[in-house]
Amino acid sequence: MMNNYFEKAKELWETGKKHFKTLHKKMLTMESKKAKILYAILAGTLCFLLTLFIVAIYKYTYILVLLLILCILKKLESMDNNPSENPNALLFNDENAIYSCIYEAIVETQDILNLKKPLSIRSILLFHPSLPDGYPRFWIKAMKKDVSNIITPEEVEIVLSEEIQRLFFLRSNEFISGISGLYIDIVKDRGSYFELAILPIIPETTDYINRKMQKEQMVYEDIKESGGVYDERF
Repeated sequence: MMNNYFEKAKELWETGKKHFKTLHKKMLTMESKKAKILYAILAGTLCFLLTLFIVAIYKYTYILVLLLILCILKKLESMDNNPSENPNALLFNDENAIYSCIYEAIVETQDILNLKKPLSIRSILLFHPSLPDGYPRFWIKAMKKDVSNIITPEEVEIVLSEEIQRLFFLRSNEFISGISGLYIDIVKDRGSYFELAILPIIPETTDYINRKMQKEQMVYEDIKESGGVYDERF
């Protein structure tokens, strides 16, 4: 339908142009007064044809804009209905539940890990740029109570991991995006605080987490076989 309309508009324009050339040749042989009248009529006709052409373009411009908006809305709807296409958007819905679970885990383990009790959920948030792999990590800051009391990142990971998984199981009804758990991916000692990166266990992160857990298990078995001391206090 749109193509037919533009073809008709183009045909109309070419017809007007052809008549203009014909009349222009005739007007060259006419008296000046008649030529002015014919020029005025011709100019009015061409303006009318041009107006029709512009109206046609604007008419279909609105239709194209409407179709574009409908396509965008349909795409957004499909992304909402398919978690694998937009995991970060769905995780946004569980952001408060994730931070709340981690906050409570820090509060519960503060004495064991020599950590300060965080004043609020907001106080544990840590800004960190995304890593190249693009996984949706939640960065956390756990402040130390006494920097002279040596607690290793490995001990923090062990204790907090157990507490986070316990709390996640108890509060699983608070999560709505299909998260099956929370995994501590990174723990670094920054002097006055520990920096942690928490990964939600979702289809997009499962393979990465499984590979890392297998590697950690191999390291643990090597330590045991070599007769190394593994601290089981935690």
